[in-house]
Amino acid sequence: MKSLKSYLTLFIALSLVVGGGQIAALAASTLQLETQANNDLIQELRLAAGLALADIYVDTKSIDQLEALAGDASRSPEHRLGAATALSQLYVSGVTDGTVTLDHLLDVATNGATAELRGAAKTALVDRLVGNNNAAGLADGLAGATNAELADAYATALIVRLAVSLTSGSPASILARTETVAGGGVITVAGVTLDGSNEAVQLAMAREYLSGFYVQFGNLVFDDLVGELTDRAENGATAGVREAAAIALETLSLSGQSAAAVESVAADGASAELRAAAGRVLARKLAESPDREALIFKVVANTLVHPEVARAAAIALSDVL
Repeated sequence: MKSLKSYLTLFIALSLVVGGGQIAALAASTLQLETQANNDLIQELRLAAGLALADIYVDTKSIDQLEALAGDASRSPEHRLGAATALSQLYVSGVTDGTVTLDHLLDVATNGATAELRGAAKTALVDRLVGNNNAAGLADGLAGATNAELADAYATALIVRLAVSLTSGSPASILARTETVAGGGVITVAGVTLDGSNEAVQLAMAREYLSGFYVQFGNLVFDDLVGELTDRAENGATAGVREAAAIALETLSLSGQSAAAVESVAADGASAELRAAAGRVLARKLAESPDREALIFKVVANTLVHPEVARAAAIALSDVL
């Protein structure tokens, strides 16, 4: 049996010459990027091309055109993500200038043909939901959500809406309540039940409130904040606990480390949430002084063994394709 090293060597060689994997030929024209985003042999290089397309599409495509692209199941998920990323920006602009309605966003999030299209509505939809509903109305919307993307939008809006009510009492009591939800438990806030057994609620609490609480007020509760968060990010019993701690560590620890140290965490961190957080920081560090050829090599060398490192390099690479 071939060793992993020899397999990687073969894989890299094939990627350099076969079909859409002609890495040396990556180029910035829309057609070439679309071909790359749909056909490259390496998922992360498809992602890099898709994200590069997002920057082009936001200035060259209409909302209707992007909805068609993001909802086209015949295209790769990476191409659809590029279209959805641009579409999300146009939705936000459309809400601001009044050309995109709440009803349209709800229809997309409910009935969009792909996860990428449904997810594109989230940022603008959360803004409109918070502005047009009280907490009870948002809880009702969450209860009636028919897919994961719609549930995510309602849960996020609900946590945003309840933020002031959640911030009541001592830091220790706030932490106990919000960690209860992130840990899968149930609390009642302002007459609304937050049930952390619902994954959308659990993760919305983690991302929209608890992670920020850790950053702003964690030192009031913990003597060794980074140590406590590292333990939670690595060993937390639920995805919500691990996610909240990992997001906070991006600001409190990872961002101040060297690219090499962050890459090590992205490669070998003890949880998926911690590896993903390190990957986000690594992507930003790599984008500070992007080296196109080095990024391509980092993608290819890590795609099979350290996907968060490969993804980070792909995100940085998207700026220089």
